[in-house]
Amino acid sequence: RLSQLPGVRVFAPPGGGAAGGGVETDPLRVVVRCDDAGSGFDLDEALIERHGVYCELPELRHLTFAFSLGTTQGDVDLLVEALRDVTADADAAPFAAAADDAASAPAASASEAAPAAPAPVWLPLPAAVADGRGLTPREAFFAPSELVDAREAVGRLSAELVCSYPPGIPVFFPGEPITAEALQHIRALRAAGADVCGCSDASLARLCVVVE
Repeated sequence: RLSQLPGVRVFAPPGGGAAGGGVETDPLRVVVRCDDAGSGFDLDEALIERHGVYCELPELRHLTFAFSLGTTQGDVDLLVEALRDVTADADAAPFAAAADDAASAPAASASEAAPAAPAPVWLPLPAAVADGRGLTPREAFFAPSELVDAREAVGRLSAELVCSYPPGIPVFFPGEPITAEALQHIRALRAAGADVCGCSDASLARLCVVVE
C-alpha cells in the first residue's frame, strides 16, 4: 500500500530476499524514500504534528518505520493515510534545488554557504588517515586545541567528534583531518534539519582543531 502512494518508494532487497540473491532484511522495519516530497526530517515533523505518527529513524532522504506484535491494522491504516497526506502537499522544489546547489558548489566555499540538502555523497577516507598519519582519538582529546573559522579548519586535525543525528555516525573524528567535502556535507545536513552533536560551535561557523 505504501509503494502505491505517488512519489513513495519502499526499499526491498534485490531478488526478494537472501534466497533470491539479495540481502536478508528485518521484515519489521519498513524503509521508505520520498524525497520528491521533501527531506525526511521535514516529513517526520509533519507526520508527528498532523497525525501523531512517529517514525523510528528519519534521515535526509529516508524514513524507517518499526512494526511489532503490538501493531494493529488501525496503526497500518493510519500510517498509510498519514504518509499520503504529508507527501501530497509537500513542496519539494526547494529541497531539489538545494541538492543541486550542494552537488555543484565548489569545495573551497563550503564554509561560506549552508545548502539545505546535499546530493548523496560518499566521503572517502582522508589520505592522512589512510597513510597512518594523524593522531589517535586519545591523543587528539588531550592535545591543546583551538576554535578556528571553518574554512581554516580544512586540512587540520579535528579535536572533537561531530556527527549528525540521526543516524549518529561521526563525520569529524578526533585526530582525523577535516576535509572540505565532509564540512560541506555536515553543514548541508544541519540546514536540512538534522541535529548536529558534539561541536563546540552549533552553527558550524567555527570548528575545534588540534593546535599545530
